[in-house]
Amino acid sequence: MIQTIRFKICGEEYVIKSEENPAYIIALARRLEVKINEIVDKYRLSQHKSAIMIGHALLADLDMANKDIDNLRKQIKGYVHEAGKAKNERDDAVRELDSVKAELEMLKQSQELRSFADTL
Repeated sequence: MIQTIRFKICGEEYVIKSEENPAYIIALARRLEVKINEIVDKYRLSQHKSAIMIGHALLADLDMANKDIDNLRKQIKGYVHEAGKAKNERDDAVRELDSVKAELEMLKQSQELRSFADTL
């Protein structure tokens, strides 16, 4: 259910509508405020510039995460392809084994018939 959520970051009030748990949204706002204040204190930047720097860093992290996800998808696709090939090879081997077993059984029966015929 979509809810209206109010929170403050660096003294400014924000209102968003979200399906997320309000406690989660508020916790994110607190984390962001802490990060902004860390940048303000460390580099003596304004809150606005600090927020921009954090946003930039988060986008860079997101890009890297997306690249990692793409690489994992490619690897998984390769693994699935290899697993499919292995399954097909296994199925072929099982069919061949069944054929060889059937042929062996026929040869045994033929040998038994010959042995029986020789005794007559």
